[in-house]
Amino acid sequence: MDRERLKEVHQTDLTESNINEDFVDWLKTKGPSWLLTILICIIAYVVIIRFKQHRVVHETSGWNEFQECRLPGAFEDVANEYGDLEGLSLLARLQAADMRMAIVLRGYELDTGLITGGDEGEGDEPPPEPEPVALTEESRAKKLALADQLYQEVLEYDDQAPARTLFFVNAITGRAAVAEARGELDDARGWWEQAAERVEPYDADLAQQFRRRVETLDAETAMFKLPTEAEIQARQLGRTQPTPLNFEEAFRDLLLESPIDGE
Repeated sequence: MDRERLKEVHQTDLTESNINEDFVDWLKTKGPSWLLTILICIIAYVVIIRFKQHRVVHETSGWNEFQECRLPGAFEDVANEYGDLEGLSLLARLQAADMRMAIVLRGYELDTGLITGGDEGEGDEPPPEPEPVALTEESRAKKLALADQLYQEVLEYDDQAPARTLFFVNAITGRAAVAEARGELDDARGWWEQAAERVEPYDADLAQQFRRRVETLDAETAMFKLPTEAEIQARQLGRTQPTPLNFEEAFRDLLLESPIDGE
């Protein structure tokens, strides 16, 4: 009986010894490879976490800078610096282009008084209103070209995705406005038609408005002409601000009075 037990113990010791030797052999042959694989997985995980954190900080910084922009050039800087954030880049380009078009329609150079007003402390006297600087023909043409270029850069990203239709429709109508400002009515009609086609699957009423713009383009262009450089300089010399458009008077001949029952 004792011999059998000794034999079993001896056999167990041999088995454990073989297992230990196999494990040592495995560590010597395949152990380093597995350890290296595990180490690479850990490093990759850490890199992914750091990348996500950096991405969040990058996006937050981009949107913060966008909200602080007040000039067209600042919006362009944001669009260029954060080109990897496509939505932010497109929005910044549209904002820069729209601001330049607003300057052209206003007829005066953009002044900081209209931008930074309201920042003075409580009780301080408001700063004197700066004298408006009239746009020259050269400056006007340059701003139109820059706005048109920015609208075109936005359209280069058009992948016909429904979620971003608004971005690209705004860019198309922006190019139409540039063409109108240049007096290129045929080009303007083409852009309005393109805008109608682009938005029609999602908003038929808006597409109809764009097509109505094409039909009335000649009449509206004749009614609302941009001021000439001479007119702007005359206003500046007289220190008079441009008179805002009176839409009621402008459309007086086009409006029809509704009939009243009993009269």
